[in-house]
Amino acid sequence: MFSLIELMHSKGHQIIPFSINYSNNRQTEYSQYFISPPISEEHVYFSDLRLNLYEKLILFGKTIYNFEAKKKIKEVIRKEGIDIVYTLQTVNFLYPSIIDGCKEMGIPVVARLSDFQLVCPTYTFFRDGEICERCKNGYYWAVKNKCAKNSYVVSFARVFAMYVHKILRIQEKIDGFIAPSEFLRDKMIECGMDRSKIVWIPTYIDLNDYMPTYSFDDHILYVGNILQYKGLEYLIKAFETIKNDVRLKNVGSSSDGEDERLKNYIRVKGIKNIDFLGFKHKEELKEIYQKAMFIVMPSIWYENMPRVILESMAYGKPIIASNIGSIPELIDHGKNGFLFEPKNIDDLKEKIQHLLNNPGKIIEMGKRARQKAEERYGSELHYEKLIGVFHKVLGKRNQ
Repeated sequence: MFSLIELMHSKGHQIIPFSINYSNNRQTEYSQYFISPPISEEHVYFSDLRLNLYEKLILFGKTIYNFEAKKKIKEVIRKEGIDIVYTLQTVNFLYPSIIDGCKEMGIPVVARLSDFQLVCPTYTFFRDGEICERCKNGYYWAVKNKCAKNSYVVSFARVFAMYVHKILRIQEKIDGFIAPSEFLRDKMIECGMDRSKIVWIPTYIDLNDYMPTYSFDDHILYVGNILQYKGLEYLIKAFETIKNDVRLKNVGSSSDGEDERLKNYIRVKGIKNIDFLGFKHKEELKEIYQKAMFIVMPSIWYENMPRVILESMAYGKPIIASNIGSIPELIDHGKNGFLFEPKNIDDLKEKIQHLLNNPGKIIEMGKRARQKAEERYGSELHYEKLIGVFHKVLGKRNQ
């Protein structure tokens, strides 16, 4: 969001942020329009909340429809003279209320699709360690299988909200959708979304912020949340038998205990060359990226244009990644990295060992990765396509 705001400002557009008023927000003169947090200014995520029954009922109501959000979005539209609204990940406390508010004010809405939140109650198409698309045939499957937080109650709350939003025909009120990957676009169309409304525009990266480095030290790198569907366990199991004197560095935090489970596995196995570095800020992460040999993404779910791969390409690093979701759109197998079969430890090990045995190929692939980032994922190309969608939507409103 912040990157997009900077990009749009550089092109002469005025961007007004609209969000929830949490205490850790970046300061902005527009926070007067932000809605109050559903429970606390200090707690952003459900997992951080300890609620009594009354607070749970309030939270449940606001996930279905937030009348304050509708009122506030209408206020900012009226006072700031908004032409168009672009939403980024507004599920739970902003969606669908702000859509209705915009429509009542005659303002078009374009929504970026960051995951599968409009068709999957858990946003991931992932359950019990496997890809699951049963909710394409009815959201009730999520309740039956306790998909949300392994709870009938939480799953029912999410599913109930989705059915209410469907009855209110919220998706039909959105004028256009941006899909960051072809995979996501095609999957949403498969799930019944209007093909004419959805446009594929790849995520961009500001290449000026990433200096490619084709030298490296003795570590390979994993960057991302440490969650089951990220598949880190398969990378660790592939890496534990690698003979070369290299380290595996894992950067990222966990919210479900997956990191502790994996650390315990490493302790039991007596593995000495795997490090968990936790969450790292941009400057800290920059040095870790630049010194890495290559990056591995062992995901077992439908990744949607993962930024980690874009950053790796921008830094001039090849990527070994699962052949799943949108990942094959980014990696040209054998040119700027390798694809391997998800969960196939032997296949992954073979790809890792091949690069370790051929350091010259690491440099060659890294240069091709940077070249692809420059040709396809720069900010200028993204801006041109995005502003084209905005003009098209605005043109329809004025017809």
